Amino acid sequence: MNALVMQGRLAWLRRLGHLARPVLAGLPLLLLWPAARHLIESRMSWHMLIEFPLLLAAGWAAHRLSSGWAPLRRIGQHARLLDWHGWSTATYCALVSIVWMVPSALDMALIDGRVALLKVFSLWLAGWLLAGGLARMPAEVLLFLAGNLGWMMATAGLLYAETPTQLCVNYGQNDQVHTGHGLVAWALVIGAIALRQVVRLAGAHDEAQAKPRAEPARDGPRAQRSPRAT
Repeated sequence: MNALVMQGRLAWLRRLGHLARPVLAGLPLLLLWPAARHLIESRMSWHMLIEFPLLLAAGWAAHRLSSGWAPLRRIGQHARLLDWHGWSTATYCALVSIVWMVPSALDMALIDGRVALLKVFSLWLAGWLLAGGLARMPAEVLLFLAGNLGWMMATAGLLYAETPTQLCVNYGQNDQVHTGHGLVAWALVIGAIALRQVVRLAGAHDEAQAKPRAEPARDGPRAQRSPRAT
C-alpha cells in the first residue's frame, strides 16, 4: 500500500514538473513588463538572489522543452563537439557569474536597457548550456565549476556584507549586507549539491570499473569445462 502511495506521489510530482517547465521558460518575459521589472530589481537582494537563479532556471526549462525539436537537436549535436567534457559550459558559466557580481555591472543593467538585455540573455544561455552540458561533466570539471562559483559567490558575499561603504549607486548599504549574506548561503548550497553529484559520479565510475572484472570470473569455469566436453 505504501509503495502504491509513493508511486502515485512520484507520478504527481512528474506531472507537476512537466507543467512547471513552460512557466519557468517564460519567466524572462515578465521583465518586459516595467512594473514587474521595477518590483524585482528595486532591491539588490531580489535582483541577485531571486532574478538571477530564475533566469538560469528559465534557460534550463527551455532546453528541456525544446529537446525534442529536430532543428535544435541537430544544433545540440554540433555544440557537443565544442563542449568537450563540459569544459566550455563550465568556463562560460564561471565568466558570466564573475561579470554580474560586479557592482558597476548591476548599476549599468538598471540604467541601460542594452546591458539589461545582455544580462537576461547571458544568464538564460548559461541555464540552457548547463541543462545539456552538466551530464557531460566528469567529477573534475564539476568540481572546477562548483569551486569557482562557490568561491566567487562567497567572496563577493563577504565583500558586500563587510564593506562599510555603499558599493552600488542604486542600492542602499543595508540591502547590500543582506545580499552578501544571501550570496554566502547560495555558495554553501552550490557546494553541497556539487559534492553530492561528485559522490554519485564517483560511485557510478567505480561500478563501471567493477563490472568488467566480474564478468570473466563468471565465464571462467565455463571456459574450463568446454574442453572436457569435447
